[in-house]
Amino acid sequence: MELAKRLTTHHGFDITVFIVTTDSADSDTTTTSKILQLTSNLNGINVIITPPVDVSDKLDPNNPSLGLTIVLTMIESLPFIQSQILSMKFPPSVLIVDLFSTMALPMARDLHMSSYVFLATNAWFSAVSIYLPFITKEAFSRHANDHEPLLIPGCEPVRFEDTLEPFVSPWGPSHESFLKAGKEILSVDGILMNTWQDLEPGAIKSLTKNGILGRLFAKGTVYPIGPLVRTAEPEEKREVEKLILSWLDQQPDESVIYLSFGSGGTMSKGQMRELAYGLELSQQRFIWVVRQPIEDDVFAAFFNTVKGDNASTVVDYLPEGFVNRTKE
Repeated sequence: MELAKRLTTHHGFDITVFIVTTDSADSDTTTTSKILQLTSNLNGINVIITPPVDVSDKLDPNNPSLGLTIVLTMIESLPFIQSQILSMKFPPSVLIVDLFSTMALPMARDLHMSSYVFLATNAWFSAVSIYLPFITKEAFSRHANDHEPLLIPGCEPVRFEDTLEPFVSPWGPSHESFLKAGKEILSVDGILMNTWQDLEPGAIKSLTKNGILGRLFAKGTVYPIGPLVRTAEPEEKREVEKLILSWLDQQPDESVIYLSFGSGGTMSKGQMRELAYGLELSQQRFIWVVRQPIEDDVFAAFFNTVKGDNASTVVDYLPEGFVNRTKE
């Protein structure tokens, strides 16, 4: 939504946003309401909600994959999206997809639309995604079995300790979905990355036209458009943000560890406590974006609404006295 708002506000585009929904009614109703509320006063943005779909019968119940769940949900929603585009009086001329929606790119070509991929992570992850189709099966095998790093030209390698789910099982459906996404990315007209030059100069350089990876991405152009961040809404959140930034300004350069697992990232109570103990023992300055732990469903924060995500609730899951011992 932040990308849509920027394109509308700064470039005057008319934007149609498709919100792909699952069969989790409560979550989707809450999420949809928030999105519609955020865009209600914005001209030039039209939000279309896709009918909810259930892909549980297509997943391995013993080993569910978050990425595969999102991909399958998107695939099931494509017919509706295409029908909506075809029925528009003024059909869009550009399609922007994320990493989990690259299967919509052939539709864009069929409808003679320009196509772009928006990668909301960083340049390094973009580089990994682009180079993925060129990594040999032997390299994947050594990475998965012998824990050898995956080498990415012009960028830091992918250590096994930091690896991604599709790389751990390079013969499974998650890997195949990621590989297809990487191949589709090579065909788009451009990549929009949520990063900026000063943050990742090395990775961005490798992705430019004259860079090592940029030569593979011959058709399109890479655009570092970040930072794109969610606009603070309540006044109390703005005050907290000011306090954090003021504290950061007083710290020595490169002395603060920042921990955040994204808007959908969650941990169990045990993992949260282990991380808290590790931070305390490290004696390093840190900022930790803490979310309420979830025990039973590793995908719950993505497909369900997590309630009680406030300071008083979250502190209950941290080691006793942790906040007082580590705050300044």
